[in-house]
Amino acid sequence: MHSILASEIGKHQEAYHFFEFATRLDLDNYNGNTREGLHTTSIAAAWMNIVSGFGGMRSDGERLSFQPSLRDAGPLTASRSCMKECC
Repeated sequence: MHSILASEIGKHQEAYHFFEFATRLDLDNYNGNTREGLHTTSIAAAWMNIVSGFGGMRSDGERLSFQPSLRDAGPLTASRSCMKECC
Protein backbone atom coordinates (compact mmCIF):
# COMPACT_ATOMS: atom_id res chain seq x y z
CA MET A 1 0.00 0.00 0.00
CA HIS A 2 2.84 2.40 0.79
CA SER A 3 4.23 1.97 -2.73
CA ILE A 4 0.84 2.60 -4.34
CA LEU A 5 0.30 5.78 -2.35
CA ALA A 6 3.85 6.99 -3.02
CA SER A 7 3.28 6.45 -6.76
CA GLU A 8 0.02 8.33 -6.60
CA ILE A 9 1.58 11.42 -5.02
CA GLY A 10 4.61 11.43 -7.32
CA LYS A 11 7.25 10.05 -4.92
CA HIS A 12 8.61 7.57 -7.46
CA GLN A 13 11.90 6.73 -5.75
CA GLU A 14 10.11 5.91 -2.50
CA ALA A 15 7.49 3.89 -4.38
CA TYR A 16 10.18 1.79 -6.02
CA HIS A 17 11.98 1.34 -2.69
CA PHE A 18 8.79 -0.01 -1.04
CA PHE A 19 8.16 -2.25 -4.07
CA GLU A 20 11.71 -3.57 -3.96
CA PHE A 21 11.41 -4.38 -0.25
CA ALA A 22 8.14 -6.27 -0.78
CA THR A 23 9.57 -8.33 -3.64
CA ARG A 24 12.85 -9.13 -1.85
CA LEU A 25 11.35 -9.97 1.57
CA ASP A 26 11.65 -13.75 1.21
CA LEU A 27 14.49 -13.83 -1.31
CA ASP A 28 16.80 -11.96 1.05
CA ASN A 29 15.23 -13.51 4.16
CA TYR A 30 14.88 -10.12 5.88
CA ASN A 31 13.00 -11.53 8.86
CA GLY A 32 15.07 -14.71 9.18
CA ASN A 33 12.00 -16.93 8.79
CA THR A 34 11.80 -17.85 5.10
CA ARG A 35 12.40 -21.50 5.99
CA GLU A 36 8.96 -21.44 7.64
CA GLY A 37 7.19 -20.42 4.42
CA LEU A 38 6.64 -17.56 2.02
CA HIS A 39 4.91 -14.31 2.86
CA THR A 40 2.06 -14.58 0.36
CA THR A 41 0.69 -11.19 1.35
CA SER A 42 4.01 -9.65 0.36
CA ILE A 43 3.82 -11.40 -3.02
CA ALA A 44 0.28 -10.09 -3.51
CA ALA A 45 1.41 -6.61 -2.48
CA ALA A 46 4.15 -6.69 -5.12
CA TRP A 47 1.53 -7.49 -7.78
CA MET A 48 -0.70 -4.68 -6.51
CA ASN A 49 2.28 -2.30 -6.61
CA ILE A 50 2.91 -3.10 -10.27
CA VAL A 51 -0.71 -2.91 -11.41
CA SER A 52 -2.25 -0.24 -9.18
CA GLY A 53 0.85 1.70 -8.21
CA PHE A 54 3.17 1.86 -11.20
CA GLY A 55 0.46 1.04 -13.75
CA GLY A 56 -2.06 3.38 -12.16
CA MET A 57 -4.95 1.00 -12.77
CA ARG A 58 -8.24 2.15 -11.30
CA SER A 59 -11.68 0.57 -11.54
CA ASP A 60 -13.68 3.35 -9.92
CA GLY A 61 -16.09 3.82 -12.82
CA GLU A 62 -17.60 1.66 -15.51
CA ARG A 63 -14.25 1.31 -17.28
CA LEU A 64 -10.75 0.48 -16.24
CA SER A 65 -8.38 3.40 -16.43
CA PHE A 66 -4.60 3.48 -16.41
CA GLN A 67 -2.31 6.33 -15.47
CA PRO A 68 1.23 4.91 -15.33
CA SER A 69 3.53 6.68 -12.92
CA LEU A 70 6.88 4.91 -13.24
CA ARG A 71 8.92 5.73 -16.30
CA ASP A 72 11.94 3.85 -17.61
CA ALA A 73 11.27 0.76 -15.51
CA GLY A 74 12.17 -1.74 -18.22
CA PRO A 75 10.01 -4.86 -18.01
CA LEU A 76 7.59 -3.25 -15.55
CA THR A 77 6.33 -0.89 -18.24
CA ALA A 78 5.89 -3.53 -20.95
CA SER A 79 2.53 -5.13 -20.33
CA ARG A 80 -0.74 -5.91 -22.06
CA SER A 81 -4.20 -6.25 -20.70
CA CYS A 82 -7.29 -7.73 -22.21
CA MET A 83 -10.81 -7.54 -20.87
CA LYS A 84 -13.91 -9.32 -22.01
CA GLU A 85 -17.38 -7.97 -21.73
CA CYS A 86 -19.38 -9.98 -19.22
CA CYS A 87 -22.86 -11.26 -20.05
